[in-house]
Amino acid sequence: MRIWTLAFSAIALIFADVSEGATVTITDCAAPPVQAAGNRTFIRAVGEDLVIQCALVPLPGTERIRILADQFKVEGPAGSLAANGKGNAIDVRAMKDIVLENTSVENGNANGSIRLHARTGVEITNSLISTGDGTRDGRRIEIRCTGNDCPLDISRSSFLGNQVKGRIRGRVTAVNSSIITRGKRDRITIESQTSDVIACCDCFLGEIEGKIFIDADGEVDLSRSTLSTGQVIDIESGKSGVGATTLIQSTLSNDFGKKGDIKVLAAKGNDGIEIQDATLIDDDRRGVDVSTLNKREQVPHEGFNNVTGTPLVDM
Repeated sequence: MRIWTLAFSAIALIFADVSEGATVTITDCAAPPVQAAGNRTFIRAVGEDLVIQCALVPLPGTERIRILADQFKVEGPAGSLAANGKGNAIDVRAMKDIVLENTSVENGNANGSIRLHARTGVEITNSLISTGDGTRDGRRIEIRCTGNDCPLDISRSSFLGNQVKGRIRGRVTAVNSSIITRGKRDRITIESQTSDVIACCDCFLGEIEGKIFIDADGEVDLSRSTLSTGQVIDIESGKSGVGATTLIQSTLSNDFGKKGDIKVLAAKGNDGIEIQDATLIDDDRRGVDVSTLNKREQVPHEGFNNVTGTPLVDM
């Protein structure tokens, strides 16, 4: 009987809501509605907007953080999230937006991950999102926005881990930000399933086995951004049939580490790729090798296969 009583008590704790009808602002991260449930520190604010203004870490006896809320916001620098557990050590599910401002979300475990799932939008400003410890670079950072026209907006922020994945059902905008992946089979995946990817003045950096994939239903604009990794850079716009790729003053390079290819495709070759003042450096996988733009792996690219502009370097 005692076992059943304990089991039902744990279930009740997990599903206990904070009071409904108002925004819940947490300034003491060791007091209710912050609670321990199993090996997790848990906050359930279903139907409520939740604001974190303190340093949220797992309560004693737990090693992970899980949060369920309507809108979820972390206001730094006082507000932050940190956990050192394995697996999805920081798991945030929002029925509306996730907003991270002037803060950090950090998992310090070599096998740990961070998962941020929203339905109406994700906004990350002047923040750090990172996984890993001094020996390994964690598992992954995953951002998903699943509602219709659900945007991801990133500004002046940094991501650091082994894999960074963003799958978004809306427009992706990134400005003055960086995504850095490290370790074996590191990968960056950014996908707008219904709209555009607009990334201005950003850095996407990987290591010797690194792969970068950027896909959009519409346009991809990587003007003045740098993509440098050891193996593969694959950019595809216009998956709906219409959508150009813009690489004005961009740098695409995979000339270190393992052999791979740089491929850029716009609407299966039927839309334009703009490479004015771009630097394109493909490794020499098969002797003298160059980037493949709209299915053409030969220089000059400009003037062929809907490719326009004069690059600074194309080799």
